[in-house]
Amino acid sequence: MIHISETTNDDNSITVEVDGRLNRKSMPSLMNVCERHIESNKTIFLHLKGITHTDESGRQYLKHLKNCVHFLSIPEFLKLEINLKLKL
Repeated sequence: MIHISETTNDDNSITVEVDGRLNRKSMPSLMNVCERHIESNKTIFLHLKGITHTDESGRQYLKHLKNCVHFLSIPEFLKLEINLKLKL
């Protein structure tokens, strides 16, 4: 199960907070949110502190996003699994 919340920072940026399990079943929900904001040219801050598990499809999607969003609060296990560096 996944929980996604969106907070508008200003007219040009949004913070998307993700909690729970990111897997093949839950990933379309995150894809829908991210793609909608990418298409509207907003700066996206993706807050991942609440992620408790990812499967391969979830990790691949996060790798796909690494040039489109700014990752915040990435859990240590996830940093190791997808080899992401924080962009601040």
